[in-house]
Amino acid sequence: MKSPKANAKGYFDAADSADARYEAKKAMNAQRTKDYQSGSCARAGGVVDPLPEDAPFFVKDYYDYYKTQRG
Repeated sequence: MKSPKANAKGYFDAADSADARYEAKKAMNAQRTKDYQSGSCARAGGVVDPLPEDAPFFVKDYYDYYKTQRG
């Protein structure tokens, strides 16, 4: 799950504009409507697999936690 800041501005503030936030809200609302109508929640995103060599440190942490036996 993304942090509230990542939801608002995207990772590394890549979507830090009013238009980008509006489009993200529209997409989330559309998914909520589909989830309600179907009675289940669709899964989205997730941790990248395989892990790229140049992945940011926090992505490597996610991968170690969610994608390894240790996690």
